[in-house]
Amino acid sequence: MRTVDLIHRKRDGEELSVQEIAFLVDGYTSGAIPDYQMSAFLMATFFSGMTDREVSALTDRMIGSGEHIDLSSIPGMKVDKHSTGGVGDKTSLIAAPLAAAAGVIVPMVSGRALGHTGGTLDKLESIPGFRTNLTIDEFRAQLAETGLAFIGQTPQVAPADGKLYSLRDATATVESIPLIASSIMSKKMSAGLDALVLDVKVGTGAFMKTVENARELARTMVLAPSHPAQRGERRLERDADGLGRGDPCRPRGRGHAATASAIASGGALSAETARAARSARSRITQGMIASAVSAAEAQNAVP
Repeated sequence: MRTVDLIHRKRDGEELSVQEIAFLVDGYTSGAIPDYQMSAFLMATFFSGMTDREVSALTDRMIGSGEHIDLSSIPGMKVDKHSTGGVGDKTSLIAAPLAAAAGVIVPMVSGRALGHTGGTLDKLESIPGFRTNLTIDEFRAQLAETGLAFIGQTPQVAPADGKLYSLRDATATVESIPLIASSIMSKKMSAGLDALVLDVKVGTGAFMKTVENARELARTMVLAPSHPAQRGERRLERDADGLGRGDPCRPRGRGHAATASAIASGGALSAETARAARSARSRITQGMIASAVSAAEAQNAVP
């Protein structure tokens, strides 16, 4: 198997097999495939796209490049959220603590700046003394103590995504739905979640410029992991709240958020958490809590 042949085939719009995608991911992660060849593959993918089968294979291999974080020792529902980014996007900094205060365990695997958008980790690390480069043991300990922890991609968690993330930023291949979906889901599905809320930003300040593209990204992210337990139903909604004053993500004066909830199994929640789901003012926070409730109900319904 030769890298140049796979680049050629993807350039021509052909579908690659699971084994061929594994060859590319493993080779680039280990250093056997150089930046210039993977850059060519990313650009070919940018223009030719990927099938759902390819996206699943890419996501699964990126998850498998590192460790799966086992959070089973921590009681409670584990729910994360991800916003696809946009100018002024500070959703995680608000939604995560609110959900944690309502009783949800929030193991947040976040990203850094990409393209013209700032990353959650970069914002947090602007606070003197704030550290996000936690070990997995530190991540677990903080979750057990506070119910909320932020961590980034590490050599242990989806290392393939770490390398591809930086390369996409340097090669103008950020705005690719298959590459966005596989990057996000490989990080999130490495963290032992019970539920996940996906917030897709739309508008001139976001990566997705149209509602149609946002819907396609939401659909692709929900289907990206191949394991059935990591999938769920998607829910799309328009949100006119925006991201802040003078929000540049609002196309023609209206902001849109396409939210997809990937629900897996989970444990029981308290009545207080269920009430918080109904009363939360933040729509994304409400989605996180409601997804935890749904996941708990799904498990309780299993005989």
